[in-house]
Amino acid sequence: MRKNLGYFGPLFMFLMVISMGTGIYQYAYIFANFSESGFTTTTTGKSEESLSTYIVNGADSFTTSYSTFLAVLNRVETSGETAFDPDGSAILLEQALTALEKARSAYESLLKAAGEASYNPLVVERLMSFDYAGFQQQKGLNPSILKIVEAELCRGDTRGIYVKIYTAFDDIAKRLREIKAEVESGRFPVLENLWRTNQVFSETLLLGQYTSEIFLAIL
Repeated sequence: MRKNLGYFGPLFMFLMVISMGTGIYQYAYIFANFSESGFTTTTTGKSEESLSTYIVNGADSFTTSYSTFLAVLNRVETSGETAFDPDGSAILLEQALTALEKARSAYESLLKAAGEASYNPLVVERLMSFDYAGFQQQKGLNPSILKIVEAELCRGDTRGIYVKIYTAFDDIAKRLREIKAEVESGRFPVLENLWRTNQVFSETLLLGQYTSEIFLAIL
């Protein structure tokens, strides 16, 4: 039996590092961070710092969920159908769902707080005048993902990014439940379902990452 992590090894290790507990909070850079700068104090007195807490909590839980799902992919990669452990994989999938629900809850709070906040006009101006095409070429970003980010940020609509991330969480949760039902019935998971779930996880991670990169570039 192979001992390596296969194709998913490097990404799995990366996500494990950035999702290791509350110690990451003051050093959060990966997933939609810095976007809180797009807002002023909310009508209920919540500050940028409060918005940042929701963003970081969401990032922590989302990357925990993804890294746990990658652990399931590692089991598939290294065991094959004959040695696959459905019970252990079902436990991991439940953990991934639990973490994702925490991320979803954090973004519910974020959307509520952001909905009560006013946009920072200086940041909006910078987002609207930002050279997205030049940034994509300079950084070698995935153009299709950047287009999704640009469609919201070029209008200064940071809330729109949060909505897209929240919607993606719902999509991923549905896919995880389908895979969990497969393995709980003792079956080897359908590869197409694993591939597409990994794709949506990855695209969502890049959506948050590109948001962070653009906000950091304009600040």
